[in-house]
Amino acid sequence: MTRHHRGRPSPPVKTGGNQDALLEKGEIWTYECSQNLQNTTTNIATATGKDNLNTEVTDTDTVTVKVLKPGIKVVKTANKSEVKPGDPVKYTFVVTNTGTDALLKDVSPADDKAR
Repeated sequence: MTRHHRGRPSPPVKTGGNQDALLEKGEIWTYECSQNLQNTTTNIATATGKDNLNTEVTDTDTVTVKVLKPGIKVVKTANKSEVKPGDPVKYTFVVTNTGTDALLKDVSPADDKAR
């Protein structure tokens, strides 16, 4: 089993089968490894083996895992920069999702002076 990907994953661990060195007809071996991802990653696994006549067979499969990177930005402005005592000021909040590929839910801006 060959693994091609970035980072340092844990080594693959084999489970299943009768634990000998022969993958018999219908027998299933399962390999697992783990990796902490920082970016969306495509992982490629390749299995290679030889039959009794020493003919090599191989197969490859891939899986892509998307890493969500949420982000939020708030910009607050006022419609006036100077006022007389008692004059109203209107504040505006502009909230932007600055993340990549992540939807944000339950977004609720707050103002420390709002009543």
